Amino acid sequence: MTPGKLNRLMSDEQLVDFLEGELGAYSEKDIELLLKNSGPDRLALEGLQQTRELVENADDVVLPEDGHYFNSLEERILSALDKEKTNDGVMLEAERSVKKFKQLLFRDSFLKR
Repeated sequence: MTPGKLNRLMSDEQLVDFLEGELGAYSEKDIELLLKNSGPDRLALEGLQQTRELVENADDVVLPEDGHYFNSLEERILSALDKEKTNDGVMLEAERSVKKFKQLLFRDSFLKR
């Protein structure tokens, strides 16, 4: 969860639009004023900026195109989720796998922009 999400005035989507210069209905000055006066929104924006920098500076990962990797990953995640009912430690491994998968997808879609 993004820091201070419950107390924020802006959504992650709005902050990303601000970062990318696609403000839509909001003007840059309005958002800068909001960020100046809203600690939770400012922290969330800083977190998104750091994430963006990490993604931009990360090494390229070549993913297989035959689908075997994703099928295998899905099987491992589902298996880990099934085992979670009897072993709490397995859930952590499943969460790590899902998190890594989402990072790769996010990074790929982010870099294609």
